[in-house]
Amino acid sequence: RSRRSRSSRTSRNRQIVMAEDGTVIVEDATLEEAAYEIVINEKDGKIYTNSPEIPLAGQVPLDKKRNLMVEVFVNGNTMGVVQANSSGTFSIDRIILEDGENTVSAFARSESKLQSPLSPPKIYVLDLEPPKVGFANLSDYSKDLTFTATVQYRDNTAVSANFITLIVNNKPVAINPTTSDTGKIEDFSRAVEVQLVDGENLLVLSAIDTAGNVSSAVQRTVIVD
Repeated sequence: RSRRSRSSRTSRNRQIVMAEDGTVIVEDATLEEAAYEIVINEKDGKIYTNSPEIPLAGQVPLDKKRNLMVEVFVNGNTMGVVQANSSGTFSIDRIILEDGENTVSAFARSESKLQSPLSPPKIYVLDLEPPKVGFANLSDYSKDLTFTATVQYRDNTAVSANFITLIVNNKPVAINPTTSDTGKIEDFSRAVEVQLVDGENLLVLSAIDTAGNVSSAVQRTVIVD
């Protein structure tokens, strides 16, 4: 896992937005903030992260100036109540996620105590487990400079990787992580044709899952003789 440091930066996060019918939905937000380095990605309608604490920012569309309080919930537990400013924006320093799937929702409340319906839940997946990679039946020797290596990828979330990287003699080889020869992402396997040189060839395989967890690198040597 990449080292985390505290710094001010522009961060890709999620925001909560109140629709015209009063419901509150979660959308993308970009804001300048001081935060830990985190990874937040969305795939197949779910949001994946490897950080148990993430900031949340939002926008409540206002048709007139009014004071609104917004309360955010994770798995039914309140994460706090914050006030939207005059432009309707608000932010919460952090929401706390549990390992696995989490439901995040919110509602807004006016000064007159009128309350919006609870928003439909958005699924956040906290994944702290690195993926695993490997070579399938890789030969240590080859008579030809053109060589086929079959790479494998496994992850506990059963979704495609963000990146699968194969480096042959310090040269990267492109691998599409969304296309598996097995037809199943949860059982990812891909035959990759590479070019070797005479003598020793170093193959290094690694991957990053959709939550940002980094696998251990797997190294193998193939000798062309």
